[in-house]
Amino acid sequence: MTTTSHTTSAILTELTQTTPARLLGSLARLIFRRYYHLSFVLNRVGTPLGIGPKEKYRLLRKIQKNVNSTRGGSTLEQHLLLAEELMKIAVHVQGDVVECGCWRGTSSASLSLVCSLIGRRLYVCDSFEGLPEPKNDAERYDIHAGSTEYYVWQKGEYSADLNSVRHTISMYGDISVCEFVVGYFAESLRTLNVERIAFVFEDADLASSVESCIIHLWPRMPEGGRFYSHEPWSEHVVALFYDRDWWRSTFNSHIPGFYGSGKGILAGLEYSGIGYTEKYDLERLKRAGRKRIRDGSRSEGVQRSDQPDR
Repeated sequence: MTTTSHTTSAILTELTQTTPARLLGSLARLIFRRYYHLSFVLNRVGTPLGIGPKEKYRLLRKIQKNVNSTRGGSTLEQHLLLAEELMKIAVHVQGDVVECGCWRGTSSASLSLVCSLIGRRLYVCDSFEGLPEPKNDAERYDIHAGSTEYYVWQKGEYSADLNSVRHTISMYGDISVCEFVVGYFAESLRTLNVERIAFVFEDADLASSVESCIIHLWPRMPEGGRFYSHEPWSEHVVALFYDRDWWRSTFNSHIPGFYGSGKGILAGLEYSGIGYTEKYDLERLKRAGRKRIRDGSRSEGVQRSDQPDR
């Protein structure tokens, strides 16, 4: 059975065991996902890198096989979203790709396939011993936004040894582009031997671990670089990107904000469960950008909604 039919079979099973309302929802999800897969193959993302529909179709099939053959914590659509964003990085932008938190290596395998296509190294960072101890009870209990669920984080959760992760990437990805960085982020990222970082994907779960990722990786990212997070649902994680005092004291910088808080940014017609922040120079943006003025915000006579910033 093909990898596509595995996914279809699972959804069809759900269709036969549910109520009419949920039946409609399941059918809609199936259509939305097929639309996104087709869009991934046919859009122009990757064209400047010489990556066309044939290469993206082969990539899609490999990622499908990886996701369906391993038991990771991320979905096919999330992997395709990250693949698209990686292929959008301009050739002139220097830097490697860093993944923080890989669990069993499912996302690592998919990222390695894309890194092989675009000619970048992938640094797979993990303790390979699971989560560290949450720093306090407030961090231990994390509400899942938009639902009645909550997490109780425990030390050692999501543990997978390095050899098993290497095996997964060898089977379903391209291990030749990978470097492995072992240890908890507060220490391992401090000595990470990477000068420039073009792209970050973190799935660190705990806000204190995400904070360590930001402290050690953010200074190495270029303007326009994006830091993707698998925890857009977490109040504790998203709050980091809006903590003015922390950004001022840590980097003497403005807050970057966060796109997709709650359910993540769109992947096709569905929310992805992945959000991101982008590094930008606020003063340069003020000088070169455009100021938006809403009608009536300054006076009743303002007619234009956009004016050059002077």
